[in-house]
Amino acid sequence: MPPTSPYLWLAILPVLLLLAVRRVPRPWGELGAISLWLAAVGMLWTPLPIETAPAPVSDLAVSPGVDPTEELMAAAANLTEEAVEHAIELPYEGSGRRLSIPVVFRHGNKEVETFMMLDTGTTYTTLPRSVIDMLGIAIPKDAPVLTMNTANGQRQARALLVDSVWLGDIEISGVAVTECEDCSSGEDVGLLGLNVTGMFNMAIDADHRVVEFTVREQVSRHLDLKLFTKMGMRVRGRGQHATATISLTNESQRPIQRGTVEVTCGDFSTRFDIEGADPGMTSHTSMRLPPHQCPGRYQYRLVDGWW
Repeated sequence: MPPTSPYLWLAILPVLLLLAVRRVPRPWGELGAISLWLAAVGMLWTPLPIETAPAPVSDLAVSPGVDPTEELMAAAANLTEEAVEHAIELPYEGSGRRLSIPVVFRHGNKEVETFMMLDTGTTYTTLPRSVIDMLGIAIPKDAPVLTMNTANGQRQARALLVDSVWLGDIEISGVAVTECEDCSSGEDVGLLGLNVTGMFNMAIDADHRVVEFTVREQVSRHLDLKLFTKMGMRVRGRGQHATATISLTNESQRPIQRGTVEVTCGDFSTRFDIEGADPGMTSHTSMRLPPHQCPGRYQYRLVDGWW
């Protein structure tokens, strides 16, 4: 037998109680009816259930055990996931300050595996012209030119972009390399500069003759980007009403995601993010500067950036 709704009983009871009251003398009939009515309400009243919708499921699923900040860091540094999941160990040759490790350079469908000397005093990675030719890279006449300090004194070096550099199974994309014939020594074809090694914490295990690389918590690609970008800044107003507009022109063949610019004048200093730019394009980013006093000219520089 299907259950009877409590509302049906509440509708029938008044009729039954009215019939019963007529057979009982006053005032006991009225009092009894009221008591029975209240008791019936207390026993029969059951609140209706409230339907709840299931919790919405996010479209952005996070893999179990994976810290989203690690994935963001990997994307910002153009590193593979392996770079943030574990450390790698590479065997080294040599001793003292002359340590060399195996490195793989890839450009297009060309690949060169060679040995590079670790040099924490060199900003940019260097390669001789022979290796650059093996990678199939043609150095344009308008390539950026740097002044380098070598064993034979200062010299001018042209810079170019290599698609990727591999340390073990860690890939670094879009690496600036300078052409340097004087930077080779023995089996080492060049110097592995800070634009690669600066993204890692390095530890040398002399007992096992390996170098351990782990990705740093803060990484940036601005050393590579600034060789292939042109920037300009215009400031309108002064003090509390100053607005800075930064232009960024991408002269490389790789899209730039974004960058961070530092603006200074005297004791004043501030940083703000700027928009990236596709190859051959220029972006413009405007920002109201915090209240300040500028006794002279504004200076600016790219302090962070990502392909």
